[in-house]
Amino acid sequence: MSSKATFLGFDKKGLQKYGSNTIWLLLEKAIRFITGIWIAPMTVKYLGAAQYGKLEYAIGFVFLIIPFASLGLNSILTRQLVADKKNNFFYFGSAFWLRFLAALFSILFLNSIGIITPDSIEKLLPIAFPSDSTERWLVFILSLNLFFNVSDLVTSHFQAQVRSHFIVKIQIIVVLISAALKLIGIWKEYSVLFFASVLLIETILTAIGLFLMYFKTGEKVNKWKWNSPIAKLMLRDAMPLIFSGIAVSVYMRIDQIMIKQFLGDEASGYYGAAVRISEMWYFVPVVFAGSLFPAIVELQKNNNIAKYKKRMQQLFDFLLWSAIAIALPITFLSKWIIVDILPYGKEFLPSAAVLSVHVWGGVFVATGVAGSRWLLAENKQIYNFLQTSLGAIINFALNWYWLPKYGLLGAAYATVISYAVASFGCSFFLPKIFPLLKMHILGLLAPFRYLIILIRTILK
Repeated sequence: MSSKATFLGFDKKGLQKYGSNTIWLLLEKAIRFITGIWIAPMTVKYLGAAQYGKLEYAIGFVFLIIPFASLGLNSILTRQLVADKKNNFFYFGSAFWLRFLAALFSILFLNSIGIITPDSIEKLLPIAFPSDSTERWLVFILSLNLFFNVSDLVTSHFQAQVRSHFIVKIQIIVVLISAALKLIGIWKEYSVLFFASVLLIETILTAIGLFLMYFKTGEKVNKWKWNSPIAKLMLRDAMPLIFSGIAVSVYMRIDQIMIKQFLGDEASGYYGAAVRISEMWYFVPVVFAGSLFPAIVELQKNNNIAKYKKRMQQLFDFLLWSAIAIALPITFLSKWIIVDILPYGKEFLPSAAVLSVHVWGGVFVATGVAGSRWLLAENKQIYNFLQTSLGAIINFALNWYWLPKYGLLGAAYATVISYAVASFGCSFFLPKIFPLLKMHILGLLAPFRYLIILIRTILK
């Protein structure tokens, strides 16, 4: 075994560069996790199942439109900032104006759909639109996040340069401010609208901080220029990502919207509390994949295909088994976690059964993150769209059928199945993405593969 071989196939210099970047990203997420694991349950318990159900519904409702508001440009922008450095400012300028216009349209759409849809039609639909003043205010407040999320473009700049510590410094400050505001809200007994406003304040402060950090590093926004050919190119490449993003948002949040329609606000609150814990660690695959993606693109760009494939598989192995290691104990300890460990209390006991099932969706989220990066690197985004669309359709259909029969557990099982389909469902019968199926199979066999490598190394 080569002395230069290190974690995920990086040599020492590469490991220091990309490992340091990943550690910075994990630091911010760890702080968010530590504060969130206590403050989120305290907030949920304070609001109660019904009011928290309204908040979760509004978050899910806005979440459905995020892919259109973001236009799937972040991954494309990161890729192009690495591949075509001389035109960086044209990519930034074009992406900014595309995102700005899409965000404005999305905000108008979200805040008008519930008003213009007649009640007689809404009652026939399997999804719920904002129906009272509280829900409409919640949707309005949360929809404003779409405008300030344009600051994500600056995040792409730092990610492309593998300098995520600039992002982390801002986000750590914002997380701590947000945590303090939520504690104040609980102490002062503010309404659910205050807690929605805290989420908006998070986004605004993050946007301000990112742009200030961007300026501090010597960059200037006035250099960003619109370029029609580049804008068309980015939109063309991002189109499959837009539609796949819509499909992802549907299969990740449609259950919350349908639960409100079929089972009511209280059930939505119980389900939302379980999902909050289940999804709390989803940052792990996103951070690792996002931080290492520029390095993988560089390998492909330099035609180092063997090393490119090796690193992709090793990343896949790591994400898959990290997810399994998290899901397995939570399955058996879900009741203890809900009632005794976290400050939810016995009132949220119905959330425990949901958590024990829903947490396995994270395994397929992890493989889906790795798989989507591979599809992007191979410029096969259309297959990502096909898989996520199939997952969205299955999630919608299963929820429609299972919610009336099995309640919240039906929604949890529907989620896990749809996540699996969205991760690798089409790879069984589409030859061009057979490598994706191969990565899943090899990933499941990773412990045996690495054991064989270890034995061979010892025998040598």
